[in-house]
Amino acid sequence: MKKTSEKIKNKNRLTSKFYGKSSYVKMIDSYYSNKEIRSYRSFFIKEKKTFFNKLNLNKKLIALDVGTGRQSIALSKYFSHVDHFDITKKHVLLLRNYIKKNKIKNISSYNADLDSFKLKKKYDFINLDGILMHTNNPTNFLMNIMSSLKDEGIIKLLIYKSGSLKFILINFLRDIIKITNIKIESPFKNKVTNMLFEDDLYVPILNLFDESKLYSALNTLSGSSNKDIKLKNFAINKKIDTKKFHHSLSFFVTKKANKSHPVISKLKVQPQIVPGFLKEEFSFYESVGEKLISIIKILKNKKIDKNKELDFKVSILRIYKISQYKFFYRDLTYESLITLLNNELFNINQILLKNHYD
Repeated sequence: MKKTSEKIKNKNRLTSKFYGKSSYVKMIDSYYSNKEIRSYRSFFIKEKKTFFNKLNLNKKLIALDVGTGRQSIALSKYFSHVDHFDITKKHVLLLRNYIKKNKIKNISSYNADLDSFKLKKKYDFINLDGILMHTNNPTNFLMNIMSSLKDEGIIKLLIYKSGSLKFILINFLRDIIKITNIKIESPFKNKVTNMLFEDDLYVPILNLFDESKLYSALNTLSGSSNKDIKLKNFAINKKIDTKKFHHSLSFFVTKKANKSHPVISKLKVQPQIVPGFLKEEFSFYESVGEKLISIIKILKNKKIDKNKELDFKVSILRIYKISQYKFFYRDLTYESLITLLNNELFNINQILLKNHYD
């Protein structure tokens, strides 16, 4: 038990260290810019009108936010107080400096691991944009967070979309990087693209979930019925759709009176590069998925030739650009994207075959 606890702490330290040095920190001025804050406020109000319009911002409400802190700044306009938490001390220090410099009185920022830290308040609104999939113990995290939500309070939970073309490919590349220990630093000219590349491929923890199980867990923890959970980009009867799925999914949950302190089973993480999952969309499995699985299997048993490492890195970058097709290839058809992807998988196979025959 002690070894398991220490292992969890080590993973959390890795996440904290990663975000303390990542491109997010290097670009914090742009994230804290007036333009960025206005943009997030506009986005928040639009989502409120569609998904949780019963939340009356005229009341003296308090909010909880987790992350880099930019959302906390934006939300401070609408709530009497915002408590910000993050596992990365650097994010907390940067936000504290910002609120001190700008004389913002209604934000408090705390360095804490919400997998285990006991929250002492009850909140009217909890904002979790892209947080749950980076937590080492998402089950504990979610139970802890939900227990701090007031009755009739709202939690927004945004996660990455399992079964989307983007995150199937990102998981494939993460598997490759884990096996080969290949490091690629700042490969693009654009700073934002480099930040996304680093966060997608090198963040220590990136969990994608069985979303139906997560939906059920939220029902249990909130004591709500289906009508109390609003969904954005959710397809309950489909696990994989490489043509249509958005890259993210959001739940907007209203908590009902629940005095039983419900417990949920461990949230199931959904591996992407496995036959049982990819065969859910058999046409993709036959054209691409089987090759993704085959490459991972081969890589586990051989090293990349040093003379071919540069070519291998180029293929990683090209596949990453395909995963980010909305930025790099927005005018291409799905069929053209799959053709590009097959070309890169062929190149990788050629590199591996050369290793075999050498």
